[in-house]
Amino acid sequence: SRLTGITLRSMLQRCCVLLVNPRSLQYSKYLVSAREVITCAQQSFGTPYFKEDYKSASEWIDKIIFNYEQMMEKSDDRRRKKIEADYLLRVQQLQRQFEQLEKMAEAYAPKPKGED
Repeated sequence: SRLTGITLRSMLQRCCVLLVNPRSLQYSKYLVSAREVITCAQQSFGTPYFKEDYKSASEWIDKIIFNYEQMMEKSDDRRRKKIEADYLLRVQQLQRQFEQLEKMAEAYAPKPKGED
């Protein structure tokens, strides 16, 4: 079933609040939630919901990347290796999914008058 804009906003708010401590085991759950939000935005392409869903996905990916970078900066070498092993590929996959969504958004954006 499709997530509504309200649900996406509430998920984003929880992400922002709970990722204050990015070392928590919750981070994996937020990666899954971010993937769901991006997928929802992809599925809403061509509908009136796309713009809002795209915005939510953008906010999610920004938070996920920010918190990953914070974990890496604040960790010692041993911990950084564990973070990379646990999360790097998943974060990169989310980035690729979001890049595809960005291309969809560019295609969806109305062209300025005079361009055809």
